[in-house]
Amino acid sequence: MGNNGPKTAFNFVQLVGDIVLVNAGIIIAFLIRFQGNLPEFNFRPYLIMVPPFISVLAVLLFNFYGLYYTMKQKWSEVFASLIVSIGILMLLTISLSYMIQGFSFPAVFSSLPPSCRS
Repeated sequence: MGNNGPKTAFNFVQLVGDIVLVNAGIIIAFLIRFQGNLPEFNFRPYLIMVPPFISVLAVLLFNFYGLYYTMKQKWSEVFASLIVSIGILMLLTISLSYMIQGFSFPAVFSSLPPSCRS
């Protein structure tokens, strides 16, 4: 993984934790959107996309933005990298959902406040 790849057990735990947190965030968004219920029709395509696409994209983006090698970076740099990588991951996830045409999850959901959703 180049110079920014995981080098220690801590980095590996961080990588696994990132995958868990990214996917937990998507599941929480589903739970909020569907008021605590996970309809199989809506959730099954997500389960198909997780291992091969979303998790791998998250690790690649976080590595590309140097989030696994942050010892010499300022907190503001790490935070900026995190915001950019999560934003790109969100756009790629929305794009993938349209490409496989499986999510019944509105693309604008992530950018609307709860009071604007119907």
